[in-house]
Amino acid sequence: MRSAKDPSILFVGTRPILIVWSLILLIGAIAFDYYSSSEASLRYTVDRIEQGVQKAQGNLRNELVTLLDYGDEELFEHFEQSKSSYEELGSSYFVFHQDSLVAWSSSSVPQVDLLPDLYRSGPCILLANGWYLMERREAGDRVFFGLFLMKYEYLYENRYLVNEFHPYFQVEHHPEVTFAADQRSEPVLDLEDHVLFYLSLDEDSLHQETSGIWILASILLCLFFLVRTLFDRLFQRDARLSSFFLGALGIVVFRMLTLVWNPLELLGDLSLFQAFTLGHSYLHPDPGALVINAFLLLLLCYVFRKWTDRIAWKGQWTVFHVLLVGYFIGARGLDVLYKELILRTDINFDISNFFDLDLFSIVGLLGIGSYLIAALFLAQALTDFLLRTIDSSKKLWVIYLTMGSGLIAINHYYGVVDLIKVLWPWMILTYFMLMHRVRLRGPRLVYVLGAMALLSLYASHMLEKHIIKNDREQLAIVAERLMEGEDEVAELLFDDMRDRLEGDSLIWQLATKTPFNEERLLIQFRQDYFNGYWTKYDLAFDRVSPAELGQSGFRDLPDSVDMGFSRISQEELGLNYVFFKRLDANKVVLGLFELNIIPEDLGFPELLIEGDPTSGKDMAQYSFAQYHERELVDSYGDFDYRLEWSQDMDDGSRYYQEQGYWHFPFDRGQDTYIISTPRKSFIDRLTTFTYLFCFLGLMIGLAYFIERILIEQRWPRADLQYKVQFLVISILFTSLFVFGLGAYYYILSQHTANNEKILSEKVSSVLIELSHKLEKEQAIGDREKLEVYLDKFAKVFFTDINLYQLDGELMASSRPQVFNRGLISEQMDPGAYKALRFDAESKYIHEERIGGLNYLSAYVPFMDSEKNVLAYLNLPYFAKQKELEDDLSRFVVTVINVLVLLFVMSILVAVLISNWVTRPLQMLKDNLAAIRLDQTNKPIEYSGTDEIASLVEEYNAKVEELQANAELLAKSERESAWREMAKQVAHEIKNPLTPMKLSIQYLQRSLQDRGEDWEQRFERSTDMLIEQIDTLSAIATAFSDFAQMPKAQNERFAIGVLVDQVVDLFSEEPKVELFLENQVDAHAEIIADKDQITRLLTNLIKNAIQSIPDEEEGKVVVDLQSKGHQYILEVRDNGTGIPEDMHEKIFVPNFTTKSTGTGLGLAMSKNIVEQAGGRIWFKSKEGVGTSFFVSLPMPPDS
Repeated sequence: MRSAKDPSILFVGTRPILIVWSLILLIGAIAFDYYSSSEASLRYTVDRIEQGVQKAQGNLRNELVTLLDYGDEELFEHFEQSKSSYEELGSSYFVFHQDSLVAWSSSSVPQVDLLPDLYRSGPCILLANGWYLMERREAGDRVFFGLFLMKYEYLYENRYLVNEFHPYFQVEHHPEVTFAADQRSEPVLDLEDHVLFYLSLDEDSLHQETSGIWILASILLCLFFLVRTLFDRLFQRDARLSSFFLGALGIVVFRMLTLVWNPLELLGDLSLFQAFTLGHSYLHPDPGALVINAFLLLLLCYVFRKWTDRIAWKGQWTVFHVLLVGYFIGARGLDVLYKELILRTDINFDISNFFDLDLFSIVGLLGIGSYLIAALFLAQALTDFLLRTIDSSKKLWVIYLTMGSGLIAINHYYGVVDLIKVLWPWMILTYFMLMHRVRLRGPRLVYVLGAMALLSLYASHMLEKHIIKNDREQLAIVAERLMEGEDEVAELLFDDMRDRLEGDSLIWQLATKTPFNEERLLIQFRQDYFNGYWTKYDLAFDRVSPAELGQSGFRDLPDSVDMGFSRISQEELGLNYVFFKRLDANKVVLGLFELNIIPEDLGFPELLIEGDPTSGKDMAQYSFAQYHERELVDSYGDFDYRLEWSQDMDDGSRYYQEQGYWHFPFDRGQDTYIISTPRKSFIDRLTTFTYLFCFLGLMIGLAYFIERILIEQRWPRADLQYKVQFLVISILFTSLFVFGLGAYYYILSQHTANNEKILSEKVSSVLIELSHKLEKEQAIGDREKLEVYLDKFAKVFFTDINLYQLDGELMASSRPQVFNRGLISEQMDPGAYKALRFDAESKYIHEERIGGLNYLSAYVPFMDSEKNVLAYLNLPYFAKQKELEDDLSRFVVTVINVLVLLFVMSILVAVLISNWVTRPLQMLKDNLAAIRLDQTNKPIEYSGTDEIASLVEEYNAKVEELQANAELLAKSERESAWREMAKQVAHEIKNPLTPMKLSIQYLQRSLQDRGEDWEQRFERSTDMLIEQIDTLSAIATAFSDFAQMPKAQNERFAIGVLVDQVVDLFSEEPKVELFLENQVDAHAEIIADKDQITRLLTNLIKNAIQSIPDEEEGKVVVDLQSKGHQYILEVRDNGTGIPEDMHEKIFVPNFTTKSTGTGLGLAMSKNIVEQAGGRIWFKSKEGVGTSFFVSLPMPPDS
């Protein structure tokens, strides 16, 4: 027979139906993704868009009819009242009077002056920022246009400008709008069933981000239930460790095959299952694979922990050594994974700035967290092995110190000196050993928090270490980019101005004029073209011949074009770009562009930059310095550079640190430039630790909730201590949450108010300076001069400046690109126009929007010295919006960091408070549990004067009363016991006396007869007498043992280990299967006499075996579990059972249901249990079997 465990308890609540449901969920997620990329989904999207367009067309017509009766001023009033509904519906309205725009509801529609001409081409038009549906109505000499924005369609995209349908449609997909029909396009009809346009949708772009999330979650859920079921079945067949390792090997091989042939590739482009952009790994090719691998390892380690907790695997040193080596190698692999994820992928792991985290950051942290928790489970199993195998504390410490020393020595040999990186797996093992050796009896929450703190310490240390390294590498990348001088914005701006520049006759007249006036040409170029953004370049112009051009070293200029703007790759020239214009066969105009490394216009709006500008670190976060012959020439940023650079870089290092910053120096020509970025502070490191601690806590808490509550349906004990902890944590969490929410909105409102104040002061300053300058120069009507002045003031005040005419049309701007690219209309905001023109307000500040960018904008009337309004001055603050967002983000992050720290501290405070509150009650409970009727009970000494003191006083009084009653009861019980004993002794003695009397009488008759067989009769009689005397002696010995049972020698020992050992004694019992269901922790202990408990278990198991008839296949189950503050031991058999009429006498001395024996075994068992402070009872059904239960109390400090 094998000694094993009942398979049903490896995982409680394992049901195949759960696998079915998880598979249905996975199939549903895949089907949803498939449907979302199908023609049916396209048809659904088209129908929804068509319904929205027709509804919007009806709204436009109805609103235009309403507007016909309004005057100009009334129109602006109506537009202001309807602003929110217009924005929600995507509607805009414009009113023309004799081809002049007199009223408008929005400043977001560009090219408004073209509307009368565009309407002739049809109701569907494409403007610079999107597709619009247009309706037209006439009333006298006024023409009304209504526009519905169907889809944003920008010339380029970035974080603020996204080509998508208006939120009015509420569609997930954003198909292309076209006027041409093809096989993959669907028509969209208007209310008269005329085709407005066609929608064409590429299947590869149909996948939704949520599809990948649901598919990944479904895969993890399937794996969870499949692994549980698989190992449950394996455990049922064979509980040896070899079965577990075979199952684990099968799962690993299967996972490797799925990595080679990835079935998820059939689903198309799901972002979670696309390869990492900056690096590739066979084991972790994409974020989804990272999470799946980590989750699988976590499940295997969890199963191994459960498996080894149910069987005795002590002594299997080979398995232990292999797992220990694998544990340390895996820990080293986790270090490598950290490095690869942070340095070789574009996932952001800078947790201290959690506003910058995205879905991939969360997925990456989920994978890392799963690996860490897997290490936790494996460390628990390894520690349990050592604790079960080695009893000597000295040997344990020798083993642990040897492991730690070995790790340090091996890693030092390979040059690894980071002690946290080297020793963190050893620290986890040591922590578990210490928790057992010091016999920590506090709440399990403290035990778990300690392990989480160690994992978070390691994880935060490694994250910060590699993030710092990544930051330093970013310094080199930025420096290299600056040295190369590639400027996508400059190239875009030149493309915008190319046609205008080629047709500028004045410029080329100056260029061909003899003698060549370089300075005059430079001024003209600066004034008309290369201003604003271009001021970051030092410009120089020259006119050369083609031969001189070749001798100058400009080898990369293309010969096939007459005018161009090219980046120069020859570093020896010290230039970034060259502008050239071939005037004729003998003359070429050269414009030399050299980038100023020190930035002067970091406020350039991200609206004008194509792509995602957040892919690299924001340039505003860097500081710069320029040194010429080691003397400071220029600087920018928060860092205060020294006047003389004295840093010695002869040690070969490319970086150095000073005053809390990392610095990277590089040479460009004869100058040395330094780019600097802040180092991580202690607060940043603490923040990372705190967030990781909370993240791991959420993962463990969620796993506990799913495993214990939802599946096993085992609710935590609801004692007073846990109630106090829950109450305190809930109150603190609610308070912190409400405080944090209030603080956030307060900060937001204060921040907005401060920004409005700053903007108000700035617009007033600009107004004063600009009024003085324009009045002096008389330049109000000269647009070119206006833009020059606006550009200068924009640099001084670091904000953009717009000037509008009295009719609301743009006059000049320091940032004309925003208008030239159609991001916004050249009409001023209608609300501001109404406020300044009709309401005569002196200042108007409100929030405006371009794409996804919200920004503050201030308007003031621009007046002459006689207070006549000449124009309207506008300061849009979008150039500084990113900086404002970053300031708010940093402030909010700081508040959240403090709140998270306070919440973590509140958990610890809750534990301390609950212990402090419940300590007197625990003292009462321990004393109540220690009350014995057979010994003197001591009263409680308590010096307090609170409610507990009253309970203690009452308890002491009851103890005295109980002592008196116990003595009376003991006396009565002794007398009753002796009377019962006398009956039993008399009965037991009387039984052998009768055959003895008969034997003597028989012997007397034989003596009188003196027959031939006298000697034989004499011998038979004496044998009978001797046999009966032996019986009397055995009875006397048994009663003597019962009466003189030794006093219990109590000690603390592991009940689970003892049960394992006793069950092993009966493992070879023939014809009986013995099962052990050990559901308690390996460290579960009781205080009792170990020898007596061994006798108790032996007696119960032996009785169970003997109760099974020989003709039946026997089965005995020994079950040990915890319930409340008790350990419950059950010995269950499938024997004949105990007749119901014998139930009351089963524990009576000398009563037995067997044909042999004294009947004292169960009586002594009851005595043993009661001496240990427990109780014994049984349940039996005749013909089915019997279960004996023993309840033993946990130690008071558990």
